[in-house]
Amino acid sequence: MIEIKFTLDPKGNMFDQLMEHISAFFPEQVVLPEDDEEPVTRVTPDTPVETEPTEPKKRGRKPKETAVAAKAEEVPVAVPVVNEQDVADEAAEAASDTLTHDDVRAAVGEYTRKFGIVAAQKAIPALLGMPIAEIPNDQESLRAAILAIKADMADVNPAPKSEDIAISNVGLFADVPEAAPVKEVTEADVRDALMAYAAKYDVDDKMANTLIDGPDILKKTFGPAVSALRLVPKDVASLRKAYDAINDATDNNWYNRKVVL
Repeated sequence: MIEIKFTLDPKGNMFDQLMEHISAFFPEQVVLPEDDEEPVTRVTPDTPVETEPTEPKKRGRKPKETAVAAKAEEVPVAVPVVNEQDVADEAAEAASDTLTHDDVRAAVGEYTRKFGIVAAQKAIPALLGMPIAEIPNDQESLRAAILAIKADMADVNPAPKSEDIAISNVGLFADVPEAAPVKEVTEADVRDALMAYAAKYDVDDKMANTLIDGPDILKKTFGPAVSALRLVPKDVASLRKAYDAINDATDNNWYNRKVVL
């Protein structure tokens, strides 16, 4: 490090004296400014800076059309969620509007689920007037049977009292072969078929026989692993297989149960 000391006269011009001493270190080609030249302004952090006054920008309002268009673009578009199962069900219903005896059995199952086995055993024979298999296989007769059951379920007509019902000697499901078109079966149809079995072979809502026979019907149909409705595969072929097995057990009394009706 080099230390250089200058001796300055406090009575003289300090700047001129300092520049005179420093000029000794400048190259020869560097010319110091004369006194008459414009002095160089040195800017320090404390030096005030003059700026031209500026007017604040006025906040403009968007044209009405532009604002409306921007707002319209922000509106979220609701995309409907399509339930594939609902679409399949609607397609199946639209594909087959033909009523069969299976539709009557389904109505009996719904009636049993709503009012109980005992009430169904008393009311269904009076409502239909004959076993399901003996109902004529035409649309008018099948529709009339279903409407009779549905009307009673909706309390359009009061449910018949036990003393007013003459119990038919023939079974609710007579073993009469019938030809019916193949119809897509749902899980609810299988459940209704099991309730119809209970209506024929159980004496009360405890369904003692159905709780024993139902699992065995499913095991014989699908194997020992399937012992409950919830374990039945949900594909159309398996549901039809379970439905047909339960109806066959109902019609042919697989377990030699006493027919309650």
